[in-house]
Amino acid sequence: MFDLDSWQEIWVTITRNKRRSLLTAFGIFWGIFMLVVMLGAGNGLSEGISSDIQGFSENSALFFTNSTTEPYKGFRKGRYWDMQEEDLLILEAQIKDIKYTVPFLMGQTVWNCKLI
Repeated sequence: MFDLDSWQEIWVTITRNKRRSLLTAFGIFWGIFMLVVMLGAGNGLSEGISSDIQGFSENSALFFTNSTTEPYKGFRKGRYWDMQEEDLLILEAQIKDIKYTVPFLMGQTVWNCKLI
């Protein structure tokens, strides 16, 4: 396991090629240093974002409109539809736990119903 000849050969190689050995050691140090810095920054960013959004929209339901997947009553498959104010009134009438309904636009019409 411990072979003196191998260790002597390693030492001779290191001392003969000082510049190469120094650059190799610096490269290894730099790689480990950057790995530690990047992991620390990533974990810090993750924890910071998690703490910022903690408790945000806990009792919310988001409803997105999309294209239909089945034909219905003569309408074609794949047509697009939007929610209307009447749809929100129907939801509020059928689900008694809805306290607020807040519409907002994000590329397409999106309705956010807070269930508080």
